[in-house]
Amino acid sequence: MTTDAIALAQKIQSKFEQLQAQQRFAQTARLITSSLEILPSSYNLHIFGYIPGIFRQITIKDCAIEASDIYLGEPVVYKLHFRDRQKLYDLPYFYIFCYLKLDSEELNVYFQSANSRDKNLTAKNMT
Repeated sequence: MTTDAIALAQKIQSKFEQLQAQQRFAQTARLITSSLEILPSSYNLHIFGYIPGIFRQITIKDCAIEASDIYLGEPVVYKLHFRDRQKLYDLPYFYIFCYLKLDSEELNVYFQSANSRDKNLTAKNMT
C-alpha cells in the first residue's frame, strides 16, 4: 500500500475514533461506507473491527420488536435471539445491521457472518 493510502487510513481511523467518542452513529455509518469504497478490506477490518461493536445494539427476544426499538436516521445493530433455544453455528442469536434513513423508502441491510470462513459482505458484494 502506498504512503498516501496509509495516511488516508490513519485519517479515517482518527475520524472514526472521534465519531465513536461522540456517539455520532449516522456519521460513523457514512465514514464506513466511504472507507469501504476506497481502502482495501484488510485496512477496513483493522480500523473498524467487528461491526456489531460499533453501533447501538438492541437485543430482541421472542421476535418482539417494540416501537422504542426503532431508530430513524441512526444505524442500529439488532441482536435477534432464535426461539426455542435453537442455534446456528452454536450461537443462539444473529445480528442484523439496519439503517432506516429519514425521508426515504430504502432499507439497507448488510450481514456480517460470525463464521470466519464466510465471505464478508460489503456494498460492492451486494447485487
